[in-house]
Amino acid sequence: MKPFLVEGAKILGDEVRVAQLNVDEEPGVAGAFGIRSIPTLVLMRGAQVVSSVKGVMPAASLVNWVRAELAKGGGE
Repeated sequence: MKPFLVEGAKILGDEVRVAQLNVDEEPGVAGAFGIRSIPTLVLMRGAQVVSSVKGVMPAASLVNWVRAELAKGGGE
């Protein structure tokens, strides 16, 4: 997933900030977000989760997902 995440981040540029969390090193954070599947992508606005999706997602799909959620107002 990491290569897709890196590529997606490059395409999205300043539209979003991309971060990665190691759930083994941060189980409390993973638990707080209810992450039980790896990978899980979470789109947030500030401290608010606006959308999440489980599973591997190629870069193009990741970009499309983020932009679609932002267009719905999830990123406002």
